[in-house]
Amino acid sequence: MIWQSLVVPTLILSVATITDIKTRRIYNTWIVASVFLALFSSYAFFGIDGLKHGAVAAGASLVFTLPMVIFGVLGAGDMKLLFALGLTTTYQAIFTIIVLSFLWGALIGVAYAIKKGNLKKVITNTTLLMTSNKPEKNQLEKIPFTVPIMFAWITYLANGFMNGGSYSW
Repeated sequence: MIWQSLVVPTLILSVATITDIKTRRIYNTWIVASVFLALFSSYAFFGIDGLKHGAVAAGASLVFTLPMVIFGVLGAGDMKLLFALGLTTTYQAIFTIIVLSFLWGALIGVAYAIKKGNLKKVITNTTLLMTSNKPEKNQLEKIPFTVPIMFAWITYLANGFMNGGSYSW
């Protein structure tokens, strides 16, 4: 993978993370711009193969995240952001990033709950979610999920750099 090709996905995630932290929203205008940036970047660096890999990865991101949006575990903006990110990478990479983002999200969420003294509520809500019951929306502790996605991206990049730049391309 050409290291310059990592600039666009990093930019996409950085802007979304900053916006999500400040406003708790990921704006559709940024998602649309991100999709165009991602398509341009994939084609510029990898040609038609980049677009093919990106399309498969974006589709895979929807398959992995749509059920989570339906059950209220993940926001639709986060799903759309992962779709745009998928356009810049491969299905193996987006799957890794999604798994890592949920691990980071769990770590951040538990730390946040401990800090606020709400660990028991988080355990109760997790149990409800695992049994296919929806907790009341006002009972959920929410974090800007773009932060775990960004941490997952950084972890993915760090792992690739430590392994001699071997990515999923």
